Amino acid sequence: MTYHIHPVDWESAFFGFPIGSLDIPENFSQTELLETLRQGQQRFRLVYIFRQEFGPEILESLDAPCVRCDQRISFKKTIPTTVLPVDERVRAYTSTICSKQLEALAIKSGTMTRFKRDPELSLQYERLFLTWINNSVSGGLADCIWTWRENGKMTGLVTVRCARRGHPETGQTEREARIGMLAVDEKFRRKGIASALLNACEFWCHSLDIPTAAIITQSDNVPTIALCEKLGFVQAERDSVYHYWTPGWAYDTRKGWIGHH
Repeated sequence: MTYHIHPVDWESAFFGFPIGSLDIPENFSQTELLETLRQGQQRFRLVYIFRQEFGPEILESLDAPCVRCDQRISFKKTIPTTVLPVDERVRAYTSTICSKQLEALAIKSGTMTRFKRDPELSLQYERLFLTWINNSVSGGLADCIWTWRENGKMTGLVTVRCARRGHPETGQTEREARIGMLAVDEKFRRKGIASALLNACEFWCHSLDIPTAAIITQSDNVPTIALCEKLGFVQAERDSVYHYWTPGWAYDTRKGWIGHH
């Protein structure tokens, strides 16, 4: 018996090699994990491993280190029946063209991401977040983008989209707002901008009758954790994310990346 590795199509296409995603429970079977990775060696150059709760820096793997690149906390909040109005300096970004100011904020939002922490991916993390924000502007990865504007300058950003969250017990699903990018220019922090942006997300949820909102942040992102708790978000889940780079892969100029046999 083994776990199941799911292909990650979008990021595989972006980085140019096959990537898989693997969810394992907190008390996982080491034997099953090793066998799963062994079977996936020829299919995936990189496997993201998501482990419930916080785990050690390195998981025992086959013949390559399986390094923890992130420890994440998922916060959730039930949208109240009454929400605050949107600050007049918070505006929805409606242009179909991504501005340079918006792109700069998007890059800032990823400074603590696992894609920057992984040495194999760090050189591409900015390109990844630029692609993310441009796809969000076009409506592919976000349903709404809120920005903070002051004196003609865009200094804050938050993206949000509506997703479906399933209930394992009942099999039913309900809508949930997923907050993605959140960034404020360093020169304008500690002025309540992030709070105003998240409040705009709540207003958006309330207007669309979306019952809950969720945001994921890193365990060492102390300011964002404090902000979430201040605004009434509660911790729902914690996990560790590991990157397992399958050994033996080589790049062929004609065929691209090829797994070992």
